[in-house]
Amino acid sequence: MKRILSLALASALIAPQLATAQEAAPKIVDKPLEMTIHMHFRDKYVWKDDWPTAKELQRLTGIKLKNTASNATTISREAFNLLMASGDLPDIVAGNELRHDFVRYGMEGAFQPLNDLIEKHAPNLKKFLASNPEIKKAITAPDGNIYWIPYVPDGKYARGWFIRYDWLDKLGLKAPQTVDELYTVLQAFRDKDPNGNGQKDEVPSSSVSRTPSSNGFWSSGTGVRADRTSHTTSMWTGAGSSTPTPATTTAPACETSQNGMRKD
Repeated sequence: MKRILSLALASALIAPQLATAQEAAPKIVDKPLEMTIHMHFRDKYVWKDDWPTAKELQRLTGIKLKNTASNATTISREAFNLLMASGDLPDIVAGNELRHDFVRYGMEGAFQPLNDLIEKHAPNLKKFLASNPEIKKAITAPDGNIYWIPYVPDGKYARGWFIRYDWLDKLGLKAPQTVDELYTVLQAFRDKDPNGNGQKDEVPSSSVSRTPSSNGFWSSGTGVRADRTSHTTSMWTGAGSSTPTPATTTAPACETSQNGMRKD
């Protein structure tokens, strides 16, 4: 039996285009639907129902994804190979560095071609591929079918800053829009006990890479992810917001600022 193959992170490609309309749009299904997903990536992460992204996905679509990948396997490639050898595939398979496998097994009949599904049910993805023929060509198999959906950083902001709005509110501060304002906010996070435990134990800023969610930021005031293409950083100004503010700083400015922060 053929199965649909997709990348769960494809929502990152489609979601920005739905941001203004998704609240008013009907759910994808009339009744709640549960689908299974094997998502094992970077050798230690699997899909989790309690991710904020997972909860929001379920709220917007009416579809809950149930993980089938095991944490007992610490090598994502091995987890994928065992899955394919079993012949018992879930509804969705997701992972990193598997694009050639997606094409190979898709052409062998393990996965359902997505062409018709994209044409009929994915207008935003269809529009994106039409506007980016080089990406469509890159993900199209030799038999003309598409068996997987990639994660594509689209637009000006591929990565961005995260900031603790609860800490800003606690200290009566506004979201910083410049490097100097950020510096002032970080000093306040460090010195004014925003977590309210009576101890000077807050970490004003931290950087995180190659993580599946923003959980790593919760112990610090801000976090940073760099834009790979334009060498800028961007400030995310709302908890749960999918739209960064226009305020950006160039990499040299950030480096100068970070040097000053290190001294403090």
